[in-house]
Parts: sequence; structure tokens; C-alpha cells
Amino acid sequence: MALLDEQIVEEWLNSNGYFTIRGLKHGVREIDLLALKINGEKFGSLQAEFLHLEIQVSFNPIGYIGGNANAAHITDDEVKEGIKEYFDKKFNHPQIIDRRNRIYLNADWQYVFVHGVVREPKELEYLKELGVRVVSYKDVLNDLLANNNLSRTSSVASDILRIVRYMNRAD
Repeated sequence: MALLDEQIVEEWLNSNGYFTIRGLKHGVREIDLLALKINGEKFGSLQAEFLHLEIQVSFNPIGYIGGNANAAHITDDEVKEGIKEYFDKKFNHPQIIDRRNRIYLNADWQYVFVHGVVREPKELEYLKELGVRVVSYKDVLNDLLANNNLSRTSSVASDILRIVRYMNRAD
């Protein structure tokens, strides 16, 4: 399901004018999605928005975003530390920074975390404290279904969205 979730988020980005790259690897590390949107020129230099997205969609989570899947009881400090480790591994690891710099050197990357149901909502707050924009997968889906500008791709994601629109259509 993770690949489909990434494709749906990629479709959402494309329908909102972003160019995307999915599944970039650097050694054993992988970036779910990078997105770039050109916003014009200002004083002779390119104005663009750069997004690094990590997607973790679960509909029945058994673990925490920051690890500790088997922990029966976990303290706030452990939750916070797990989120910091997740952030460092997914967004701030030297290999990840190097891979992003190969796309666009020293860009001002914004971090985005797309999520489904989470076991501990505090984790999302802790991500926000680290400067990560948190986006609900449900919001992505609602935006896509409301948006009449689906990208003209033949991806599985766009096909599924067309089917759902057809099912929701009043005839």
C-alpha cells in the first residue's frame, strides 16, 4: 500500500503544479518524494518552492512514527526522542542532505510529513515543533477529489481517483 500512497500524494502534488521525483536513494537511505514548483523570477533569480515529503499512511497503526512498535507504555520524553530520531533519519541525515543537494544545491527545502491514522497524536505536534509541515492523507484525498485538474497521467493513482469520482457522481 505504501507505493500506492506515494503515487496518490505525487498525483496531488502534480495536480497542484509541482514537478516530482519519487524514491530517490542514497545508499540504504531513500527519500519518498521531492517536489519543485517554479513561482517565477524575482530580480533575475529563479523563485521556487522545494518540498521534501515523507509519507507514512496507516489506517490501523500498531506502532509509533518514531519507533517503539512494541512499547506497551511510552513516556512523552520517549515519544519526543523517537520523533527527533525519525526527523534526523528521514530529513536531516548527511546522506539525505547530499542527495537533495544533487538535485538543487543548497535549496531551502521545506519538510512535509503526510500521515494517515497515528497511534499518538503528540508525535505530529513534535514534528511541527521541528519545522515539519504535517498533512493529513485524508486532506490530500479530499483535495484531489475536489480538484478538477487531475494531472493527465496514466498512473494507477489517477485511475483510482477517476473511479472514485465516478462512484461519487450523481447520475
